[in-house]
Amino acid sequence: MLEEHAPNAGPLTHGELHETGMRIALLSNDEAAAREHCTRMTQWYKRTRIASLVQRCELHSGRVERTFRPEPQHGVTSMPAPPSLITRSSELLLTDDLAAGQRAARALALLTEDAGCERGYYFSVHEDGTFQQRAVYGNRRSRRA
Repeated sequence: MLEEHAPNAGPLTHGELHETGMRIALLSNDEAAAREHCTRMTQWYKRTRIASLVQRCELHSGRVERTFRPEPQHGVTSMPAPPSLITRSSELLLTDDLAAGQRAARALALLTEDAGCERGYYFSVHEDGTFQQRAVYGNRRSRRA
């Protein structure tokens, strides 16, 4: 089917076909094919700039990693990020048209909201101990003496 649909170059069709190929490869325990299909699925779905499809790629990529990753040693277990955070983080993937300062402000907004805070501040700290405020998010209340 990939060959049949190759001339059309439709991102949804190709993404779905590679997703299906990845699922088949996972069932047959074919790591190389699973990783290749997952990579191609991600390439096609990201072209759509649809947040839910980008999230789907992240979830499937994690699934491939968990399937073929060696067992954790010394009782250490890594937990996948909760779907709510993956969805929120995928918002940042779709902001490549923003300037660095705007991306920092957007990331701070997401982190502040996810933490349930009213305000958030982003500082960069230099090796000499000086710092610079890069972004502020939320209500700015004046301090009263």
